[in-house]
Amino acid sequence: MKLNSFSALLMVLLTITLLQAQSDHSGANTLNNVRVAVWEQGGDSIITCILSFMGTPPQYTYDFSSVRKDAVFRFPNTGIGGGLLTDGSVGRQAGPLQSVDFQYDNRESNGAVNVRLSFDPAPRYRRDLEIKQEDNTIQLTLVWPKQETVRNKLYITKKKRPGLAVLLIASSCIVLGAAALLIYKGTD
Repeated sequence: MKLNSFSALLMVLLTITLLQAQSDHSGANTLNNVRVAVWEQGGDSIITCILSFMGTPPQYTYDFSSVRKDAVFRFPNTGIGGGLLTDGSVGRQAGPLQSVDFQYDNRESNGAVNVRLSFDPAPRYRRDLEIKQEDNTIQLTLVWPKQETVRNKLYITKKKRPGLAVLLIASSCIVLGAAALLIYKGTD
């Protein structure tokens, strides 16, 4: 099927109109920038995810889960603008912060933006994620302690279990030995 120039022009105009509809919400807020900043303070790393909006930041809800290892922020009546794509990711790993993913959700009349922060290890409690709203930004801050003992109190870390591996190997050897013995006795 060949496209004539009029059909091609019509498709381009339709695509531009759809993209403008996603980023231009009349009366709605726009997420313009997502960035991650890290700095040292007293030997600990301070990790901040900064969400910049055009105008004042919108009302939002968020869900924190140490089991899923994430925090999901939902900004209703919000679009994505600036240099951001409709769906994207800021993949900078900083301490426990693995990535920041954002997604435009057009199921609502004015759209919504979901921002997901992925952690590994995850903070133990919701209160460990400090949220500040200033001017046209929302800042999400975590402290990544240098000392492992302090870090283990703030984050859910995997415990090393070398005894479990030794127990499994020893149990397997006993079972295999018993099976070999039964087979040997059975052939007599």
